[in-house]
Amino acid sequence: MSLPLVLAAAFGAVAAACLLSPCWADEVRYRNGDRLTGTIVMMEEGILTLATEHSGDVKIRWSDIESLSADRPLTIQLHDKAQEADWTEWLYTNYATARVGRIDADGPIPLDAVKAINPPPPIRYQGTLNVGGNRTQGNTETQAVNASTRWTVRSDRHRMLAEAKYNYGEVGSRVTVRNSLASLKYDFFLSRRIFTNAEGLMEKDAFQNLSLRTTVGAGFGYQFLDTQRVNVSAVAGLAHVSEHYINAPSVKTPSARWSLRTEFVLIPDRVKLFHKHEGFLDFDERSALRVFADQGLRVNLLGNLFFNVEYDIRYNGAPAPGRKRTDEAVIFGVGFEFAG
Repeated sequence: MSLPLVLAAAFGAVAAACLLSPCWADEVRYRNGDRLTGTIVMMEEGILTLATEHSGDVKIRWSDIESLSADRPLTIQLHDKAQEADWTEWLYTNYATARVGRIDADGPIPLDAVKAINPPPPIRYQGTLNVGGNRTQGNTETQAVNASTRWTVRSDRHRMLAEAKYNYGEVGSRVTVRNSLASLKYDFFLSRRIFTNAEGLMEKDAFQNLSLRTTVGAGFGYQFLDTQRVNVSAVAGLAHVSEHYINAPSVKTPSARWSLRTEFVLIPDRVKLFHKHEGFLDFDERSALRVFADQGLRVNLLGNLFFNVEYDIRYNGAPAPGRKRTDEAVIFGVGFEFAG
């Protein structure tokens, strides 16, 4: 066989291989010697995401990685700055070689110095919109509707959370449920974990004879966990509460305040559990204790559409005359999630 035919056959084999599988791919080498190829998506909070053809997105702990390579420029965020580097050589023995880019000097980069790869944009947002309800006709006529929305906007040191809920129900022509709330919270991070917090809250509940309750508070918070799978934060501080009832005198009192928010991804991209509660202890002569708790799960249905089931409980240690201390509700609905 002549040399041109040999070269042509070799070129054809290489081309076919490129069509059947990527000619160039990122590669991750584990400390135990195993290797995995794919496309590096990002690394954040000590977790590297590698997109693979056979297993989808694979999550790898950064501490388990011995070395890796990439066939294109990646945005590397160091613990003290963010730069771009073209990773075309192996990261041997816990080091990376950045051949080009705006690194101060070409040479090894300790993996411990890398904070993130392809980090998210400086300002991120996430929101949900939930709607549920039911209607029956015949011997008994009932109808109910509930709606809620929650938005979070986050940057490196700032976080703002807005939330609103509305519930309405009736049996026959008699209204049985009508309440609503709206809140706005702002967190300023003094460090990665510690933040200051300010909050405004407005509530109405016709069946608690509550025409309006406004709460303004401030305090300190701690971010226990904030990863792709788990988010846990708590706040403690002081607040001023102003309550206006239909059949009782108005109340204005300082109050101790605390809150806890948790989210846990039980099955990635499929099932998420959540719990959030907020408590107040008034300093007036009633020493009223109020606790609001919402918990439940969201199951992804298709794309950003999810099914939501939620159990809400409201406790008021000093309700209006003739009213019970505890209200409970089980809410089913569908929702849509936004993120960017």
